[in-house]
Amino acid sequence: MKKIFLKNDLINSGSNVLIENEDYHHLSNVLRIKKNEKFVVQDRLNNEFNAKVIEINKKNIVMLVEEKFNRPKTNRPEIIILFSLLKGEKNEFLIQKCTELGVDKFIPVITHNTIVKLNDKKNNKLNRFKTVAKEASMQSLREKIPEICDIILFEEIKNYDINKNKYFGYLNDNSIKLIDVIGNIKNNDTLSFFVGPEGDFTEKEIKSLIEWNWKGINISEYILKSDTSAIFFASTIYAYFYRTKI
Repeated sequence: MKKIFLKNDLINSGSNVLIENEDYHHLSNVLRIKKNEKFVVQDRLNNEFNAKVIEINKKNIVMLVEEKFNRPKTNRPEIIILFSLLKGEKNEFLIQKCTELGVDKFIPVITHNTIVKLNDKKNNKLNRFKTVAKEASMQSLREKIPEICDIILFEEIKNYDINKNKYFGYLNDNSIKLIDVIGNIKNNDTLSFFVGPEGDFTEKEIKSLIEWNWKGINISEYILKSDTSAIFFASTIYAYFYRTKI
């Protein structure tokens, strides 16, 4: 079952909701939905309901709101992924898969070895990232759409001070192991992970991160690509805390 995030302030059982614009395009042209197909719909107040398609028109889709959707509760930390912008569609792949795995926020970063040149395409790229996050949330029945933050420069990370649980990928014998990090994380913590660029962090960047109280973490004995690292990290955290599902 898939999900639709509505712009309505409030929906109730027995009411009809109208799906238009980009959501209509996604449902009709991408998912090719049919009449009587079931969805979960959520209003702006985060109320979730089961709903059924009752009309498919040329410019909109009408759904009938049914009973409330009972979502199983899970206890897990908030997960934030910082990532150096990657080439091609790797950014979108990273965001898509990490969204499906429960990541709550993404922060794109320009590092020394970032190859991508933004120029005047910054807003287009961010809008595309937000679309990917939304569609992945719809597909995976997420509670919410993750936040896509503005692209920042590496130097701005020193102002990033959410809590002590800040880690960056660092393949080093002295680095903390991922399993040791997980064991010290509580359900209500915020956990941040910074994925380096395809050419890795520079020695200067690593020194700066350590000065800014980030800790190097070794997530695998193998050298993983940047997008793989983010997905591996998110999936490991998700798998560990999924066992606390109630």
